[in-house]
Amino acid sequence: MFHNEINTVFHESDVVVVNGAGPVGLTFAIALLDRATQLGAPKPNVQIWDPNMTPSRETVIRLPHAIATLLPDQIQMELWGETASLPQRLFVPAPCMSSVAVGNSHVHDPYSQPASQYTPTVQIKQFQEVGMRYLLARHADRCTFNHGRCPPEMMRGAAAVIQSYGKAARKSNPIAGNSVSEEAPAIKMEVPSENGLFLLFDRQDVTDGERDQEFQQFNQRGNGFTVFQSHTLTNAVQAYVWPEDVNNDLGVASGPTSREDLVANGNSFGLRALFDCVTHLQGEEQWWWELSRRCRLQDENGVAVPKELACTLEWRKDLPGWRQPCPQMGEKASSPAFEAWFDAVRYQISLNMYKMGIFGTRAENFLRKVRLCYARREPYRYNSVFTEVEGVPVIYLGDSAGSTDFKKGLSCGRGLLCSCQLAFDVMDVAFQQLNAAGVADLRHAFKQGAERYQQEWRSMEMVREWRNDFDATYKYLQMGRCSVEALHHLQASILNSAAFLHHPQVCCVGA
Repeated sequence: MFHNEINTVFHESDVVVVNGAGPVGLTFAIALLDRATQLGAPKPNVQIWDPNMTPSRETVIRLPHAIATLLPDQIQMELWGETASLPQRLFVPAPCMSSVAVGNSHVHDPYSQPASQYTPTVQIKQFQEVGMRYLLARHADRCTFNHGRCPPEMMRGAAAVIQSYGKAARKSNPIAGNSVSEEAPAIKMEVPSENGLFLLFDRQDVTDGERDQEFQQFNQRGNGFTVFQSHTLTNAVQAYVWPEDVNNDLGVASGPTSREDLVANGNSFGLRALFDCVTHLQGEEQWWWELSRRCRLQDENGVAVPKELACTLEWRKDLPGWRQPCPQMGEKASSPAFEAWFDAVRYQISLNMYKMGIFGTRAENFLRKVRLCYARREPYRYNSVFTEVEGVPVIYLGDSAGSTDFKKGLSCGRGLLCSCQLAFDVMDVAFQQLNAAGVADLRHAFKQGAERYQQEWRSMEMVREWRNDFDATYKYLQMGRCSVEALHHLQASILNSAAFLHHPQVCCVGA
């Protein structure tokens, strides 16, 4: 009944501009085009724009299980070596009982964990590469990738503009009259620590040497470190360091009393003591800012810092990797006290990683290869995720709508859930229009989908994700893993648990 002669099935424009080729933008494009194919409806003309179209981010994210099960079989197989129709670990129907202690123990033997410990973890770079290949293979006739920023005249004629660059998307919309791009974020909560640290390393490097014999017991105590690794063993492993949760198990608990004490005895202090001493020892310097400058993954132009120029864990003076060149932004600390603090932090991180069983004993062979990275953990939430500019719907998804990175990686999951729901809603409205009149107004369908998205964004269920007592276990980990009956049993168990603080309502994806 339907075909791709645009003038006969779409009223006015069928062009959908997606600004940003990250996980959220790609997931939206895949969901939109696949949903059109599933319904037997004509597919929109999706144009994906990004100033850096070459995937380079080696950071690791954990997808909501409900999103993983919605991805096409081809993508599931490339990312995890299995599909929902042929489950092995990830898609085995059962509640996920993941454990940080167990996850931290499996860099050396990643597949020894039971299915209940297996979560849909991916490297951003790989997710982008696989998503792009899928779109080119399945929808090359209706999806194009464009390096650069979308011209204003193209956006003016589009059926809709999807903004998924990140927070900068609020300022990067060149269509005149976009009041939402000037909106200030509304946040009403404190951050446990705005200074996020993480490591990136290759598995084959760090397993050189013997593991600490008591690594399992050490992991069970917890030390503020969490290891994420994707199914693909050649991808970089990522280890987060949560500053608010680190301890002094491997060093003196009382912090240095003076700068001189820090210079003389830096490596003897525990990691918590080193983090806590910054405020009263840095003086007019800005130690965390300087650390962030030296540990950047991207330069001021958004270009990835080459591995050979990245900051490493090597703290020993004059050894390779000890003083790598860093992006030029102007330093804000260079005193002997700062250098001693910076070296002591790297020493303590290295020691903790060895005690966890991640690093082997021959550290001299690989510390210069382990990259230390910084990411500011900043909460923000915009009240508006939808506006119209010259009649064109402009919709914000992912980090351009809000971020709770300080809650350990929920932002991307929320963006993926919202992007899938929006794509399904839009195509369902367009399909209803086609059935009723033989022609669809795609711009009107986007407006209806965006209005629903805006309503859900302002709902109590969504807003409470920015509360300190929000628990993401169900929405981001359990949803989609087992039957409704099993989920009800799990909900009851969680509600009766002393550790349970708040149970969120699930935002369903698709229909």
